[in-house]
Amino acid sequence: MSDAINNRVKELVERAVQEEGFELVDIQFPRFRARQQVRIFIDKEGGVTVGDCRQVSKRIGEVLDIENPYPMRYTLEVSSPGVDRPLKTVRDFQRNVGRTLSVSVSEEHCQEVLRNGVLKEVDEETVVLETDGGRLEIPLRCIVKAQVCTKF
Repeated sequence: MSDAINNRVKELVERAVQEEGFELVDIQFPRFRARQQVRIFIDKEGGVTVGDCRQVSKRIGEVLDIENPYPMRYTLEVSSPGVDRPLKTVRDFQRNVGRTLSVSVSEEHCQEVLRNGVLKEVDEETVVLETDGGRLEIPLRCIVKAQVCTKF
């Protein structure tokens, strides 16, 4: 699908998700066989329920049906990002202060180093982890991947 169509869909979806009181975490456009898919991940304070996904899916479906950005049939999927979701935005990190994170950091010469620690602080440019080795400040631009360490 063209970037212009996907950008228009993202714009429509983001507005509809916000109007329903949720945060758009991610949107993906995979193809499955001959059908276009629109995969949407939403979140809200306290987590997302199946009913929330149904509500947002209905709203997005209505918007996409009215705007009709796709020249073909598509499949819409709305879900929560799950417990192992990657942290991408400053808001993602802020929501997880106090939790243990696994952070993959790009060092000089493109090496990846894995750091685990409790997220203590976040600002627009830096996250601060408390690790076994002490306090570690990591520029957000150097984070390749970050996620909350889950305990079962």
